[in-house]
Amino acid sequence: MKQYQVEIYDFRLFRQKLDEIKEKAGKIAYRDILFHLFCGVDDKEFIDKVVSAIKREFPNSHVVGCLSNGEIYQGHLTDPEITLTAYFFESSYADVDFIECVYGKERDAAEKIRGKAEKTGVKGIEILAAKKGFDMWKVEKRLHGLDSTVKVFGGISIGHDHLHDDAFVFDESRVYSERAMCVIYYYGDDLHIMTDICLGWTPLGREMTVTRVNDNVLAELDGIPATKVYSKYLGMEMNDEFFANTIEFPLMLERGGFPMLREPFSNDGTGALTLAADLFEGEKVRIAYGDPVKIVEDDTAMARRVREFAPEAILLFSCSARKSFWSYFVNKEMEPFQKLAPTSGFYSGGEIIRNKGYVNEHNVALVAIAFREGRLPDKLPEQVGIDAAMFHGQLSIVQRLACFIKATAKELEEANEKLRRIAKIDELTQLYNRRELEHQLEEAVNNSKMNKTELSFLMLDIDHFKSINDTYGHVIGDKVLQSISLVLKTVASVSGTEAGKASAGRFGGEEFIIVLPGKDGSDAVRIAEGIRSEIENHDFQEAGPQTVSIGVTSLRENDNDNDQISIRVDEALYQAKRGGRNKVVYL
Repeated sequence: MKQYQVEIYDFRLFRQKLDEIKEKAGKIAYRDILFHLFCGVDDKEFIDKVVSAIKREFPNSHVVGCLSNGEIYQGHLTDPEITLTAYFFESSYADVDFIECVYGKERDAAEKIRGKAEKTGVKGIEILAAKKGFDMWKVEKRLHGLDSTVKVFGGISIGHDHLHDDAFVFDESRVYSERAMCVIYYYGDDLHIMTDICLGWTPLGREMTVTRVNDNVLAELDGIPATKVYSKYLGMEMNDEFFANTIEFPLMLERGGFPMLREPFSNDGTGALTLAADLFEGEKVRIAYGDPVKIVEDDTAMARRVREFAPEAILLFSCSARKSFWSYFVNKEMEPFQKLAPTSGFYSGGEIIRNKGYVNEHNVALVAIAFREGRLPDKLPEQVGIDAAMFHGQLSIVQRLACFIKATAKELEEANEKLRRIAKIDELTQLYNRRELEHQLEEAVNNSKMNKTELSFLMLDIDHFKSINDTYGHVIGDKVLQSISLVLKTVASVSGTEAGKASAGRFGGEEFIIVLPGKDGSDAVRIAEGIRSEIENHDFQEAGPQTVSIGVTSLRENDNDNDQISIRVDEALYQAKRGGRNKVVYL
């Protein structure tokens, strides 16, 4: 594989460079050619001329491209009108689909990609997308099921103003679309593709829940307007500097076991934030901060992994937010890749990569794709890295403050979790306490009535428990309570159904309750008999043999409130006691 790159400022000079590429191509054997055009300006007439010139000189080549927020040429940010990268494949080859897509048709677009990939044994799929008119996540999730060996990667087109509205993609037909994907399929027995990703941002502060969101418009976190979260925790007010500042503080979440970032880039005037990619209600997020030392360390680690692959060409998709974050240090994180192999790419509005089967769009990420034809060489490239020393002094205070905040936030979360547990759990038995049991009972009744499912209850009392305390003392009595609680906890853990989880709790003193969603009366009696028998045969050591009496009832259509159920199960327990104890009675 050979890669050639050209910066295009002027059409006449470009023709000279294209002639040079053609001359070089005449001296090598190749099977196929792919041209990437990443465009820093929206000048479709000029792009047309460039594409036409390429197709005249290389009529059988493939040409794809998009508008970009910055162009990567030989491992550094450049500022031409267009950068061109030519890939000459010796034995491998590529194919291209230009797929228009609108809301509601994402599945059709994804199935077209899947169908082609599954039939042809593709090695890699690159997606260049302008997603103004469709939901990219609905495309990505349908690619999860591809063969595990298929690499999926790509970038989202975005203009220099960071808005997706100006973005477009195109192919050699010179159709420019703001709602389409250029999909490049890579083939070849000797073709090897490696994909990797680097974030480097670090979570800060407490975890928050997404409570209201519509696609990528985030309205609320923990019920608070999203813009107010930034004002509250970071002192950022809604002014001209707001979004310049949020670049350093994106939201971090985890999806499919992988950390991801979401970059806010505009607001709708109602307190909501428009993000560069999707979020879902119920997802957990934290504000993250950009630590240059950590980013450089992660960049270096990724570059060294790529080195082990011995690439012949490298393609980078880097988020436009990283370009803004790094400012005049922007080339630092790309330098190691150029030392390994010719490196090109662009600054994007989203970075696509497949990790362990999951295809996701990231923000504020650097995605690296390494290509090689043939086996690993005997000698790898020289070791690479980035010197982070220049950042250490200026950031030591920031890092220590961030570490302090992270540690105190963790302690606070642990303390809150302990308080939540105390509010629900009986300390002695580690079962639910009475207040939580009443809540579970009310919730189970409501769900059963709404879904028309069965629901039963057990109330259990230890026979002659007072005599245990009187004879052996409260320490032994507590051990009996704990032993019986373990039995009930085990029963509850295996008695859940599709209608819900079973729950066991201490109602008070030596009385316990088990709530059994999805179980009818006969099921509940069988479970109760199992509990009674197991306790009767249990070795309670110093306390000697013990028995329990159990009342059982089920929800009836005419039960208007929980009091009726409680009275009935209590009466069933009373009858079991009055009938000689060590019994199960159903009412």
